[in-house]
Amino acid sequence: MNTEAFIRLAKNPKLVEAIHEPELRRWTEKYPYFNQARVLWMKASQLASADPVSDDELELAGLHTNDLRWLFFYLYPEMELSGEQPVHRRHDRFSGSYFDILNAASAEGGDAGESLKKIAQRLKESRAMMQKAESPEVQQPEIDRMEEQVRLLIHDAKYSEAIEILKQLNLINPKKSIYFADQIRFLEKIVENLK
Repeated sequence: MNTEAFIRLAKNPKLVEAIHEPELRRWTEKYPYFNQARVLWMKASQLASADPVSDDELELAGLHTNDLRWLFFYLYPEMELSGEQPVHRRHDRFSGSYFDILNAASAEGGDAGESLKKIAQRLKESRAMMQKAESPEVQQPEIDRMEEQVRLLIHDAKYSEAIEILKQLNLINPKKSIYFADQIRFLEKIVENLK
């Protein structure tokens, strides 16, 4: 299949037929992250074998598509005609899509618009709390307190406890990771020599 033939199918996916399956499979194998080729191949494969699309293939295509609803109804057009809603094939999980959020908002009861506003407000508050917790102004006093605690532990010859705190500091403050790693190695040698 040449590029023009593929573009024609991509522009009008309803033209996909069973005879396109081998060529579209080659496109998918050659370009595994090219979702349009994968979706067209899945449809051609479905038409060629009359078997449902495997859950793994559907999940992989769903990860790369921006419209899960379109994908579902493209692969199962009879469902759209019958008015059935797409269902999760493996297990019912929250994907974060607009429709999942809308369903969650309606499940809370009352006006869905108000529920969406509440969800948006909670999300905004969560983001603000995360940003505040990650801000250097909040972390620095804690880092200073931990460094002072390490100094006191070393002074009291409690090297193992000091090493554990230094390992935590190494994770919290990556800018000084070389410094903390050197201190950890030094204290580990001291502990080893004391044995």
